[in-house]
Amino acid sequence: MKRYKFINIERVYLNNKNTSRPTVDKIINDAVFNKFLEKEVNLLDKRKVNLLPSQQTILEFEILIKEFNNI
Repeated sequence: MKRYKFINIERVYLNNKNTSRPTVDKIINDAVFNKFLEKEVNLLDKRKVNLLPSQQTILEFEILIKEFNNI
C-alpha cells in the first residue's frame, strides 16, 4: 500500500484566514467521523496532529481517476 502525504492541522488553520478555528475543527471532525480523513499523532512532535486520507477516500479517488481516464 502506498503511503500518502499528510498535512498538519495547524497548517490547515493557518491557510484558512477567513474561517474560524471552531469551524475548521467541526469540518475536520465531521470528515473523521464520516471516515474521509484520519487523525494521527505526529511521531516527531506529540503535540501535533496530522491529517491523512482514509483508505475509503483513497479507493474512491482511485476509482474516480480510472473512470475519468476511460472517458
